[in-house]
Amino acid sequence: MIFKTFKPASAASALVLASTLALPALAHGKADWSVNPDNSSVNFVSIKNSSVGEVHHFKTLQGSLKDGQLLVDIDLASVETGIEIRNTRMKDYLFETGQFATATITANVRHIDYNHLKVGQSLRSNVSFAITLHGKKVILNTDVAITQQADNTLNVITEKPIMLHAKDFGLEGGIAKLIELAGLKAIASSVPVTAILNLKKIPSNNNKKAL
Repeated sequence: MIFKTFKPASAASALVLASTLALPALAHGKADWSVNPDNSSVNFVSIKNSSVGEVHHFKTLQGSLKDGQLLVDIDLASVETGIEIRNTRMKDYLFETGQFATATITANVRHIDYNHLKVGQSLRSNVSFAITLHGKKVILNTDVAITQQADNTLNVITEKPIMLHAKDFGLEGGIAKLIELAGLKAIASSVPVTAILNLKKIPSNNNKKAL
């Protein structure tokens, strides 16, 4: 590939050139996004008695991506395990939703140029994020793939499971209680978590017609 160098014809054209080159860096402030809960999911796998794995998820979450700041709130009382009594026990004894109603995920993603993706185009990036659960905050990293959809939404997918450890969030006592109530030999204290977030653009106030 051959690159040609050139000199701007004037100070004005130099300013135009500089502004054009700067657009990608400024693009993150051009659009805000909200999490579409109907097309988003957070799933985790529990393993009991060392060999039986079961997939669970949360039915309710909400969030936004504004000025490069991602915020996702997960309603822990919406946990769905496929067994009602187990849902209740997780809410009451593991997550203690009466005191800790939500898990919150936050991340700064201003370094990712997601606003310039074309339909069907994807990019991959490593993201540092914070998760607050059961009154504890932990910083983690994960690889994500972001894809522009035909309906003008973004899909953000974790490329591999994120391992969460019960001891980091003070959940060991809750796991012990679940083992007792279910009459199990063991429940794994580390669980893999995966997430799919579908983001839709928030209409800009500047696009609204004055009354």
